[in-house]
Amino acid sequence: MQDVETLPENDRIRFTISSGARKEVLRRLLALNHERAASETAKEPPAKKSRGCKKAELTLDMLLK
Repeated sequence: MQDVETLPENDRIRFTISSGARKEVLRRLLALNHERAASETAKEPPAKKSRGCKKAELTLDMLLK
């Protein structure tokens, strides 16, 4: 249970998972995302080089901010 101060006084309580459980869910989703990206990359021929920005690698630290 979490009290959100920015909400109206009579509607501030939200039920959510614990911080530890949230970190574990995010860690597992990130690992699964990396696995799927690797398998998709292995199936596709090399992509043409673009002149745009490089893709940023998503890390657990970025998700937890």
